[in-house]
Amino acid sequence: MNQKLLFILIALASIFFNQVACSEKVEIDLVHTLRQKFDIKSVTSGEFQKIRNQKIQQIIQKFEKQNKAQINKLNLASTPQEIEENIHRSYSTFKEIVTLTNFINFQYIGQIKVGSSNQQFTVLFDTGSNQLWLPQDQCQQCTFANSRYTCQTNTCSNTTQDIAYGQGKVKGYNSKDLITVGNKSTFYPFLSVFQAQDLDGFQSDGIMGMGVSKKDSLVNKLYMEKKIEKNQFSFKLSSIDLSQYSKDQQNMATDKNSQLILGGYDDQLISEDSINYFQVVSKSYWAIKMRSARYNKQDIFNGKNELRLALIDTGTSLIHMPTADYQAFNRTVLEKSSNKGCFEFGLLICVCNQKQIPNFPTISLTFTDVDNNDQIINILPEYYIMYQDGFCVYLVAEFPDMGINNMWILGDVFMRQTYNIFDYDRQAIGIVNLQPEDEEGHQIKSGTFSGFGKLVIMLLVIGIGAFLANYIYQNYIKNNSNNQQQNYQGNYQQYQPQQSYQPPQQYYQQQPPQQYYQQPPAQYNNQNYQNIPLQPLNQQQV
Repeated sequence: MNQKLLFILIALASIFFNQVACSEKVEIDLVHTLRQKFDIKSVTSGEFQKIRNQKIQQIIQKFEKQNKAQINKLNLASTPQEIEENIHRSYSTFKEIVTLTNFINFQYIGQIKVGSSNQQFTVLFDTGSNQLWLPQDQCQQCTFANSRYTCQTNTCSNTTQDIAYGQGKVKGYNSKDLITVGNKSTFYPFLSVFQAQDLDGFQSDGIMGMGVSKKDSLVNKLYMEKKIEKNQFSFKLSSIDLSQYSKDQQNMATDKNSQLILGGYDDQLISEDSINYFQVVSKSYWAIKMRSARYNKQDIFNGKNELRLALIDTGTSLIHMPTADYQAFNRTVLEKSSNKGCFEFGLLICVCNQKQIPNFPTISLTFTDVDNNDQIINILPEYYIMYQDGFCVYLVAEFPDMGINNMWILGDVFMRQTYNIFDYDRQAIGIVNLQPEDEEGHQIKSGTFSGFGKLVIMLLVIGIGAFLANYIYQNYIKNNSNNQQQNYQGNYQQYQPQQSYQPPQQYYQQQPPQQYYQQPPAQYNNQNYQNIPLQPLNQQQV
């Protein structure tokens, strides 16, 4: 950093140091390190000044290391916390950072604003679909919505559209209004929903489709209007350690450590040379070629030299495999698990204790990159296993049988271990493995990422089961008043456990919890794709 820039920084810091007034909220933010030792009112002005100076010095050092932010673009804020946020935001004027809320590791939602009044809505940013839809004030079934859109004569048309999912559907008017994501705004079409079915448990107001179709893309529209730097977006998804919450709090555990960036990726967290790009091979989905999959060193593809499509999908919680691959995966688990006591009914479950989770094998996936080289990502058990009351639950499920035998869905389980960049111009997905390890589970010291892997993913642990049990029970009462259970469309086999195994009660239900299918694979309707808001795969050359 040149001396002139450093001088300006010191001058700005000096101005900040000399501010006289400081609110109690700022004091609490700045002296949080002393909160366990001192009552906040007892902290002297000298102690407060010392902590504030240390914080500013840390910020200046961080700014110097970045060496990319422009001083004339830094809006000096009134607190060190705000300064730090502005520094992080200003490293590129053409990238837009959107903070996402992680809801118990099953849904990741963020905020948008609609109309000139900037009405706020929460949406699930979904790479598995292309359309934006929001609930309107006439939607009586939209009980999940905290905010509703009011149609105006110049924003909503008289034409309607349906979007059908495997476990729900919506219907609304074709509409258009000003949509703001972060600080980027554009007039953008969406569906103003007045009917909704079977969306109980949905944590956001609507869905923002971010699918592969460039012509329908909000990101592409912002890029064409020169409001973002690159025609791409990226995701970093966090993981919540539920063991840090009390049982009463686990049902609603959230964090705000996940991030969507429009117009690029966070080059403070990953480096350009660490990114492997994979060509998108479908006109309908963000899908890439997967050459092989192994579990416990066993080939899940059964030796068949057939490529699979791997759909990278923020709207799906789990990993989903087509029927043949899922059956092979199950056989491998069950055959190798005589000492673990594993069995299946809907999802694979093994008797275990939490300390045993790192001893489970990795799921090893081999992809073909744009240079036709093989790239292996080993999904660690800490990501695909959920611990619950003495049982390890595999967050892996069967893809519903729709005549498609070559597509996997790699949902949030996969994306929590990787940083993912979706590039419209390249028609490619860039992936950085944040936890590179070999098939034996030994960490690879390749230096291909900027230490970020140590900062991101925590274990999927205790507490989700209690939430799922209550949710399943409520849905069971609601949907089965005639005491007749309905079989899930995937025809999962009901398991009759031995007396020695007493798995959690919720897993005896025939119908899997809706959280496992928060959006996809629900969107993959088995009625010949008639109502999917994407071009059908069976009409495309993939």
